[in-house]
Amino acid sequence: MASWLAVALAIVTLMLIALYRRSLKENRDVTHYALLILLDESVYQSQRKSLREFVQATDANGAPDLGTKVYLATGRLASKLSGNALGVAGLLWKLKNQI
Repeated sequence: MASWLAVALAIVTLMLIALYRRSLKENRDVTHYALLILLDESVYQSQRKSLREFVQATDANGAPDLGTKVYLATGRLASKLSGNALGVAGLLWKLKNQI
């Protein structure tokens, strides 16, 4: 009986670790996305325009529903742009070295 309990606890622990790692990755993706928007004026303008178009085209029942849909779409977009960590680091370095 104790061995089944140990196996179950090990499985639950592995699942929690996997969820935690996924959460960290999503957090990094959104952080890189936000930094990219803040550091590059053309990206900022493009994303602002796209957000406006998305909000206008989205069928929502109210502000909370719209907020949820925008939140999910932003997370998906940040995930698609997750390979930009080095580019964001380069933009940060460029910002640091500006006179």
